[in-house]
Amino acid sequence: MNLGASKTTKGDFKQYQSKNLPGLIHNQEFAHSVDQLKSSEFGAKWLTWALQVTQAIPETIKVEELVEVEDISKKVGGGAADKALLEVRYSDPTFDQAPTRFFVKLPCCDIKDKWRAAALDSAGPEVMFSHLFCSPTCEQIAQDFPMKTAKVYFCDINPKSTNFILIQEFLNYGDSTQGSLLPAPEKCKNYLLEGGPGPYYQSLLNAGGELCGWHQAIKDTELGARIAEGFPNKAIKQKMPKHLRGLQRFLIYWAGRSLMYFSMNFIKNACPQLCPEDCLTQESLSTFQKEYQEVLYHFPEVMDDIMEKGRTKYFAYGHPNLDVDNAFFVKDDHGQLICGGIDFGGYQGGNMLFFLSGSLGTADDQHFCKDEKKLIATFAKAYNQHAPKSIDAQALLNDWKSFAILPTFISSFMSILAAKKYPGAH
Repeated sequence: MNLGASKTTKGDFKQYQSKNLPGLIHNQEFAHSVDQLKSSEFGAKWLTWALQVTQAIPETIKVEELVEVEDISKKVGGGAADKALLEVRYSDPTFDQAPTRFFVKLPCCDIKDKWRAAALDSAGPEVMFSHLFCSPTCEQIAQDFPMKTAKVYFCDINPKSTNFILIQEFLNYGDSTQGSLLPAPEKCKNYLLEGGPGPYYQSLLNAGGELCGWHQAIKDTELGARIAEGFPNKAIKQKMPKHLRGLQRFLIYWAGRSLMYFSMNFIKNACPQLCPEDCLTQESLSTFQKEYQEVLYHFPEVMDDIMEKGRTKYFAYGHPNLDVDNAFFVKDDHGQLICGGIDFGGYQGGNMLFFLSGSLGTADDQHFCKDEKKLIATFAKAYNQHAPKSIDAQALLNDWKSFAILPTFISSFMSILAAKKYPGAH
C-alpha cells in the first residue's frame, strides 16, 4: 500500500473532491471538513470508531460528546491544509489513557488551495509518515524513529478525492521550565527566542543530522524499502549534457549578472536594515560583486558536482523544512534543548545540503555567520553517530558553501519581485 501520493488525476479530483470515499488505510469513509466532523453523520460516533480502530482508546470507552470543534485555519495560516482544535468528553470520566484535546488537519475548503496542495503532494507523504512513525498501531517503528514527533491518533487519505484527515496530539506549549514544551517559535522571528537562537539551532541541526544518518543505517532493511517505496525521491538524477554547457553558462551568466545589479540596488536602497552594516561598505560590496560573477561563470560545474553528491554520498531521507518554526523544543534533565519535528508533509529523499538549507534558510545573519562552521559540524557529528559511513565536517562545510550559490541566485530574483510588489516599502 503506497500512501505517499495525494492525488491520482485532475479528472478524479473534479469528480470526487466533494465526496466521502473510503480511506486507503482503514477502508472506511471519514470526515474531511470541520462541518462534517461536527455533523450527526460523523461526530462522536465516528470519532469513537476512529480512536478504537487505531487502539488509541479501548472498546469499553466511547467518545460521549464533542465539546468543541474550532476552525483555526485563519489564525495559524499555512495554505496546504485547514486546521482545527478538537476537544472531546469520554464515557468514563476517569479514563486518562488518551488525550481529550486534539489538533486536526483537513483539506482546504477553498477548491483552488485544495487542488494546489494536492498537486504538490502535501498530504500523502504526511499521512503515510503519520501512519508509519506516529500512530499507536505502529508503535515499535515509532520508537525506533530518531526524532520526537507529535503522536497521531487517526489518519487516512483517498487519492481520488484528495481528501484526508489527521487527528494528532495537541501540543500544549508551556513555559520554559524543565520538562515542559517551550513556547512555540514564531515564523521568521528568531530574535524572540528565549536565550537567543544559538541553542535552538544547535538542537535543530543535531536532530537533522540524526534523521539523515538514521536513514543511512536502515536504508537496506525492510523499513528502508518501505520508506523508499512510499516517499518521493527528489534527488536530481540527470546531468546537463556537456554539449549544452556553453549555452547554459551564457544564459546563467547573463541572467545572474543582471539580477546582481538589481539585488544590490534593492539591498542598498530599499532594505539596508536586513543586512549587517559591515556588508554594506563599498569594499564589501565590490568583493561580493567580483566573487558573484566568478561563481556565475562556474555555476554549471558547481551544480553538477553538488547534484552528483546528492545522488551518492549526500543522499538521505529527511525533512526539507526543519526550521525552528516547524519544530518543538523541550528541555532534558540537564537543561539541554531536545528538538522534535512537526509537519512532515515534505518528508522525502534528497540532497542533505538541501535539508540543511531548509533548516538554516531563515537563521538570522548575525547568529548564523559567526556560527556557520559550528552548526555544520553539529550536523555532521550527529549524522556520523548513526550512519555506517561517516562524512567529513570540513568537506560538508565546503560543499554547503558551494550549494549556497543556488539560494543566493534565487534570492536575487526574489528581491526583484519584492521591489515590484512593494514599491517604496522599507
